[in-house]
Amino acid sequence: MDMNIHEAGPEHLDEILELFRETILHVNKGDYDANKLKAWAAGAEDKERWAGKIDSQYFVFAKLNGKMAGFSSIDSNGYLDTMFVDKNCQKMGVASFLYAEMERKALEQSNDKITSDISITARPFFERKGFTVLKEQRVP
Repeated sequence: MDMNIHEAGPEHLDEILELFRETILHVNKGDYDANKLKAWAAGAEDKERWAGKIDSQYFVFAKLNGKMAGFSSIDSNGYLDTMFVDKNCQKMGVASFLYAEMERKALEQSNDKITSDISITARPFFERKGFTVLKEQRVP
């Protein structure tokens, strides 16, 4: 398996947003109802917000056999803002690969911890990585 990390730039925005939308609509459908999925996926329409994340955060994507398999980002305070894995690349180690890179960056930034707001779907993965739930959120 040939997987590597690349730093995201503005030229990757459309591919990132497509992966984001498709992951939510397919991977998260077992944990959220159709209205929540539709509202969440609509976040991909705010290209300016996403371009700002790519510009201001350490934002990377994993390529697996030449194709974007997932992406993740972390800010300078150790807040892991995004992590999404392509619907066709689930259970292939992509999330662990990306998370290892986020941990490396957090250490480089001298962050003493990584925090995140995670989905119900991603919770088991993050708990395996040592995260604990501080509080559950209800997003309207």
